[in-house]
Amino acid sequence: MEGVPAKALCYECEVNEADPTILGIYNICKPCFDVAVHTMMEYKKRRTTSYPEIDEILPRLFLGNEDAAVNNEIIKKHGIESVLVCGTLLDSPF
Repeated sequence: MEGVPAKALCYECEVNEADPTILGIYNICKPCFDVAVHTMMEYKKRRTTSYPEIDEILPRLFLGNEDAAVNNEIIKKHGIESVLVCGTLLDSPF
């Protein structure tokens, strides 16, 4: 139909229409998103090594990854009093 944009297909399966309610840099359908979430959560449960990374980007303002945010030694070492959790598929232990 002229003037009506084609609906985006899921970049993963290339069969289903992408779900516009799932925000991200890729167009993805709900079934593929659910599989991705399950895969990521299983990976997080099984991994045995953590790689905490943290930087002080302003005085007393730190930016770090999830491994740093849940590492009590790092939190205490830097005197961090509050943690803001931002991201996709993150469990908040706080």
